[in-house]
Amino acid sequence: MAAAPVSDYTSLVENVSAYDDRALETEFTDRIPGFIRLFEASLGRNIRSRETQFTTTLTTDATGAGALPSDFLRVRSWNTINGNLSQSLNSIAQGAIASLYPIDTALDAFNVSINGDAFRIQPSDAASVVLTYDRRFVGLGPSNATNWVMDDHPDLYLFGTLAHAAAWLKDWNEASILGAQAKSFLDEVNAQYGQELFNNAYITLEGSTP
Repeated sequence: MAAAPVSDYTSLVENVSAYDDRALETEFTDRIPGFIRLFEASLGRNIRSRETQFTTTLTTDATGAGALPSDFLRVRSWNTINGNLSQSLNSIAQGAIASLYPIDTALDAFNVSINGDAFRIQPSDAASVVLTYDRRFVGLGPSNATNWVMDDHPDLYLFGTLAHAAAWLKDWNEASILGAQAKSFLDEVNAQYGQELFNNAYITLEGSTP
């Protein structure tokens, strides 16, 4: 029986089970959830999309410290809000704080650093901080049948998962072909994101110009 089109977790598992006529091999089919998780781990590190972008307002205490969102993946931008004034923050390394701020005086902040699951603005200040960031996407599973990647790019999910399945079977040539096809799909997704953000956009220079 032909597998159903890939549209959710169950149909993805069915299609991978049918790969190379291995649907009756328990050792292979039992590992399919693991193949999916391996692909999702790589996908989470490399995909760029407006679907992952989220903006939230965080608060810092008097020392300038605050907690990152639990689903934080990577920064897009930081801004502090003071009334109607929005000030961009520059990201600096955590280790640079001591040399840049040997004496920390409460002033308007213009730098920010990340340490583990926390961030700190410098100079220290209790402030509202607007963070735009990439969120970790929620992977598929029996209790989560679909997500935005599956809804919009089922081919990416299928070929990426099959590449890990082929690698487990030690079919390195097939794994390379499937992986290359999955990467091609991913490149298309990332290129589409760039077009959505910047197509026909004006060039804007920060700071004063002559």
